[in-house]
Amino acid sequence: MVKDIFGRDRFHCAISGCQCADFQSEAQKDIANAEQEGVSMEEMESRYHSMTCQAKSMYQLTCVCGHNANDHSQTPLEKSAGPAPGREKPGFYEEEPGTWTVLHGVVFRKDGTDPETVPIKKSKRSTGSTLQATSRRWRGPSGGVWAELDASEDAAGWVLIQGPGFGV
Repeated sequence: MVKDIFGRDRFHCAISGCQCADFQSEAQKDIANAEQEGVSMEEMESRYHSMTCQAKSMYQLTCVCGHNANDHSQTPLEKSAGPAPGREKPGFYEEEPGTWTVLHGVVFRKDGTDPETVPIKKSKRSTGSTLQATSRRWRGPSGGVWAELDASEDAAGWVLIQGPGFGV
């Protein structure tokens, strides 16, 4: 749960079929990109101050699924029972290999063989397309569960299959 710029609680996405319950700040992403691209903070502040209150709210609080804060419920969902016993702690473990189907047209991926050291990439993938995974899983420090991609089917890497912090 987060609060929008007007102080209202915002929870899960209310768009039919979207299961997102996590938010990101477009402003924070833009500030990081501005530093890399050489855009001055004065220019960034000027852009921000020229926005309406509604635009500022959406800029500060955007869902990772791409829907804005207004598309998110102001009431929480019931809490789930939580992860299976023994799966709560960060680290590697084994499960059955499997096929994962893309449901939202986007995947979060970590390229390479070590999910602990590489950055997360968000990329578009056709809804209904599938990813083959090995039996290796990794739970990250924030609780996201990653499946190792089958290198015979895809480039080496890991794909997010469950995750607080990502809305899946």
